[in-house]
Amino acid sequence: MKITPNVFLALVAGVALLVPASSFAGLQTLTNKDGKSIQVELMALDGEIIKAKRNGKIIRFPINVLDAEDQGLVREWAKNNVKYSLRIEAKGKMKDSESSKLGNTSSLERVYIYDISVNNWANEPLSDIDVQYRIFTDEGVKKGSHSVSYMDAKATEEIETGTISFLRKKTVTRTGSS
Repeated sequence: MKITPNVFLALVAGVALLVPASSFAGLQTLTNKDGKSIQVELMALDGEIIKAKRNGKIIRFPINVLDAEDQGLVREWAKNNVKYSLRIEAKGKMKDSESSKLGNTSSLERVYIYDISVNNWANEPLSDIDVQYRIFTDEGVKKGSHSVSYMDAKATEEIETGTISFLRKKTVTRTGSS
């Protein structure tokens, strides 16, 4: 008898991030090295290129055209506004299997462990990541969590769940033949 557990694995990666609601919200006035200013809504800093919205249009320009003070402002904004890019995968593997028979009821128990990979695809390291998982089975929900204190940019964290048991019972009724 082949058992394929009816399992749905739900993963949530929450990143604790405190961003002050300070001068980084809304429009920013940035000044270049020549003293000319523009108002923009900062969107991203990708390497040395600023992505911003001005008058409803997206613009890109090198950070080094700004004066030193505004370069610092943009870099500080980028540190506090990291764009998260996580990929989460899970794969179950059978650890053990045991069958038993009592009267006309047979049971088969399989024990699984799930390997969860959390990939940080962002260009910045992450900290204080709480990975919570829920495994939905025919017998109910199995819950667990794992904390990651620090994760480098482009790094992967491997997490192994505790054991998850799946028990199947089958009752065979035998009738006498005449």
